[in-house]
Amino acid sequence: MDKEITQLENTSIWELTELPADCKPIKYKWVLNVKQDHTGAITRYKGCLVAKGFSQIPGINFTETFVPVVQLETFWTLIAIAVYYKLDIHTMDVVEAYLDSELNKMIYMEQLPGYEDGTNHIYRLCRPLYGLKQSGVI
Repeated sequence: MDKEITQLENTSIWELTELPADCKPIKYKWVLNVKQDHTGAITRYKGCLVAKGFSQIPGINFTETFVPVVQLETFWTLIAIAVYYKLDIHTMDVVEAYLDSELNKMIYMEQLPGYEDGTNHIYRLCRPLYGLKQSGVI
């Protein structure tokens, strides 16, 4: 979890600020996964911080949602072309894939236990966090 928090802080996902009187901060949760290799041995533990975007209010916290995904038919067509032409297929994992855009609405989130700064400040999200309506689906 420390690695995830460090990564989020290094990419300026949030900034600490006072909560405006007319705003309600959204909550968050941790999604914890156990990563294994091909033999089933545990290679690492991974934590991902996710905003509880279901509590966002249309028109206030977001106006539109969009997640660019590939259609399954397109994926299978590319696989078929690669097989036909005997091409190698490589995959990759994009870390922080949805965290690179800017938010156009003010969204506030509570501070994380264990990572508080000792004030009553909260996080103002500058970039979409996983789970928000403005970000991709985890």
